[in-house]
Amino acid sequence: MDDLPEPLAGLVREHRLVEQIVHDAREAIDAATVRDASDEVVTHAMDILRDLDAFLAIDLTTHIAKEEEVLFPVMRKLIEENEAIVVDMLAQHDEVRAKEWDIQRMLAALDATHDEVHAESASLQAGLAVAGARPSLDVMVGFRDTVMKLDWILQGHFGDEEDALFEPAPGWFTAEQFAEFARQMDEVERSMS
Repeated sequence: MDDLPEPLAGLVREHRLVEQIVHDAREAIDAATVRDASDEVVTHAMDILRDLDAFLAIDLTTHIAKEEEVLFPVMRKLIEENEAIVVDMLAQHDEVRAKEWDIQRMLAALDATHDEVHAESASLQAGLAVAGARPSLDVMVGFRDTVMKLDWILQGHFGDEEDALFEPAPGWFTAEQFAEFARQMDEVERSMS
């Protein structure tokens, strides 16, 4: 993964940042869900959860938009172009169909995962809105479950994305195309900030 071109390498760096932020939230919430956790520990966990919520609402939403608005449409177009190759070059038929099916399967799975991420983010946001300054242990356990599920979803999602799409992508696109993807992703990021 170290030799991925930009902007794929940037997306992977963003994955690692998300993983670290979710990890920090899990540690804070685990400490706060111990019976008789101090007010300071619970307050710290709530601050971390609010930071996670803000990160999900802005940074992760921007990350997902870069993928869905720039990268995934180009990969879908690659599928359409490969359909023409199948017709014109029967000798490559099986290879192209295998690539097409893999890309379609991964894009469908990733689209569904993005929806799951949005749902867990909404659950966290709704819980924070009603939690108050010193939520009960049951509420904190609910937060822990939400953060754990979010972590599980993101771990699987990032692994699928990196292995099935990012790793083979340098063979699918030129340096000029990657430069254009980076430019478009910068535009998405600017438009969302």
